[in-house]
Amino acid sequence: SAATDASLMAIRRMDPDAEEILANSGHVTLYTMSVEQQQWQRKNVEGSLFLLKRKSHPRFQLMVLNKLTTE
Repeated sequence: SAATDASLMAIRRMDPDAEEILANSGHVTLYTMSVEQQQWQRKNVEGSLFLLKRKSHPRFQLMVLNKLTTE
């Protein structure tokens, strides 16, 4: 589809070895578990999640196109 093609083009700007989008989720938010505080802490990562097949190692990768920051 046109949306998948556009997403793959955007992903390839960050990872030229991205070959194919195998699956995706429209919106995810990343949290980490703080063992010291025994609670989840929200990170500054939020956006679309992609499972990618790559031309090189690692052959598969999870990538979030973060909408909150360009880092």
